[in-house]
Amino acid sequence: MTQDDKQFMSQFLIVLGGLVVFTVVIFVIARVLMSYNTVDYGPMIEKQVAERTAPVGEAHSGEVPKATQTAAAGGGSAAGEQTYAQVCSSCHDSGASGAPKITAKADWESRIKQGKQTLYDHAINGIGAMPAKGGDPSLSDEEVQAAVDYIVATVSGGGQTAKAAGGKAKTGQSQQASAPSGAPPADIAQAAQRGASPEGKSTYQAMCSSCHDSGALGAPMVTDKAQWQARIAIGAEALYSSAINGVGAMPAKGGHSQLSEDEVKGAVDYIIAQVSGGKASGGQAKSGQTKQASATSGAAPADVAQAAQRGASPEGKSTYQAMCSSCHDSGALGAPMVTDKAAWKARIVKGPQALYTSAIGGIGAMPAKGGHSQLSEDEVKGAVDYIIAQVSNAKAAGANDSAKSSTEAGGKNAPSNKAGGKAGTAAGASMTAGKKTYESVCASCHGTGMAGAPKYGDKAAWASHLKEGKTHLYETAINGGGAMPPKGGNPQLSDEDVKAAVDYMLNAVQ
Repeated sequence: MTQDDKQFMSQFLIVLGGLVVFTVVIFVIARVLMSYNTVDYGPMIEKQVAERTAPVGEAHSGEVPKATQTAAAGGGSAAGEQTYAQVCSSCHDSGASGAPKITAKADWESRIKQGKQTLYDHAINGIGAMPAKGGDPSLSDEEVQAAVDYIVATVSGGGQTAKAAGGKAKTGQSQQASAPSGAPPADIAQAAQRGASPEGKSTYQAMCSSCHDSGALGAPMVTDKAQWQARIAIGAEALYSSAINGVGAMPAKGGHSQLSEDEVKGAVDYIIAQVSGGKASGGQAKSGQTKQASATSGAAPADVAQAAQRGASPEGKSTYQAMCSSCHDSGALGAPMVTDKAAWKARIVKGPQALYTSAIGGIGAMPAKGGHSQLSEDEVKGAVDYIIAQVSNAKAAGANDSAKSSTEAGGKNAPSNKAGGKAGTAAGASMTAGKKTYESVCASCHGTGMAGAPKYGDKAAWASHLKEGKTHLYETAINGGGAMPPKGGNPQLSDEDVKAAVDYMLNAVQ
């Protein structure tokens, strides 16, 4: 062995010995530090493992858990009913976003069997498409629990749970049954009187009608008095608070932050006047209806007639078909359909300038310029003129003549439309299915931008997603991505349902 080899071996042994000593020192220090920690992590680890490996649900063939019976017994409280009416009903009355409807007992059976505490946890912390506390963080845990108790009591109306609820449930049911025939609260009657003012009606039509006329995003329709009964019962002040601060899927002031609180209250008063049974509103409401009927049955304003004439131009039609038809042909997001003249009556009466302002600045669920910021204001006005030409009854506009000439001019193109009829029917069926899935499941996030979801119709928000390709978007929607759970938190959807909804959203931004 040479001198170099001996030197190498000695250095190697020194380094190796140093590492061994270092390891021993670290081990000793760790042991000393651990001796100061008296916490036994064994049970905690076992509990975590048990929770992670526990089954998703439990099957019960016996009695409903006592905890759930207790919830049913206390669910008739006024506080629970009020919280439900203000916050929860927007989804659980209509089934929006896949929420189990309060009237669908079958949908609740498996949930009720999980017990009260599980339902409380889901309502407080959120589950699937439902955000924590139903999207209203101002609620206390106790208020949320009271609303859950109310739901359980309502859907457990038969059998053992009903017996547990006892006389309270019957009393609540009898009160609810008598509510429509009874007199509304005093402030409701006063609000109904104020609701006859043209200002409240104008604010409603401009800002609220896009959802409350169509029921979009689970909003109670202004024509459905049954949906408003529980809400009317809590009084006008509670309704004002919900409208100003937001409730459920509805953002503060319906998403129109420029409105004053008085304007919002005026719109609420108008709704109350339409849906309440308050006799105090009496003659004024009837008078308002008479005026509205005469206004809509009369001749259209002169400027509407002029707009209808301009609407015969091919430029306006082209802009409409390229940018507006995705919503106004299908009624997506509560947009009034171009074929539904009745839905446009009240809007036409306001005149073209009001319609231009709404289309350019955005209104309700429709963003500014329909989400197409590249359009000039003149192009938007041209599309509005085209719509006016289709839906107005203004004879002065010569709309009928324009329509005839348009038909004659387009006669040469009829064969091609006929030839593509089958393909158009198939595409239309797919879009209809996609729209249905979108409105019931996806709109709660993609209609509002909640949780960072790209908003429907917002090309800028969708630009980066479009680059990933349709296949990738399908996979993300089916398997989940970011804050979105698989299938938007609705595992009952088929892959085809999800793909159809993706196609529907892409159709609005491509």
